[in-house]
Amino acid sequence: MRTKHCFLSIIKLIRLLVQGQSEIIRRQGKKQQIKCIYLIQAKQNDFLMQN
Repeated sequence: MRTKHCFLSIIKLIRLLVQGQSEIIRRQGKKQQIKCIYLIQAKQNDFLMQN
């Protein structure tokens, strides 16, 4: 019984870790998306300036 409980708590910990990591990854992904959007807008602006 005790080992099962220990095992379950380890699974919970791993889940929390994975959720935390996915949250961090999501934040970093959003930063990357924002950077990409800025780059695209800058390129469009350059293109408009040239024409």
